Amino acid sequence: MAEDISRDSADGGRNTQTVVISQGSGQQEAVTVQEVSPRYQGAFLVCEGAGDPEVRLELTRAVSALTGLGADKISISQGK
Repeated sequence: MAEDISRDSADGGRNTQTVVISQGSGQQEAVTVQEVSPRYQGAFLVCEGAGDPEVRLELTRAVSALTGLGADKISISQGK
């Protein structure tokens, strides 16, 4: 017997689809079928060092590497 279980977790929208397979005698095994991560549309950062162009460049590179966003989708603003 296979049962489809869908769970929304609290880790930023990540959704995992799991199938539970019953093997008789009370044993069950969970098999992950699909894992979906959120798609970023843009990023906005506020930090104290954002007035320095080198800091802005490094932040842009870091966010781009983490999210896959292009530099045109990343905004960085000077904080207090």
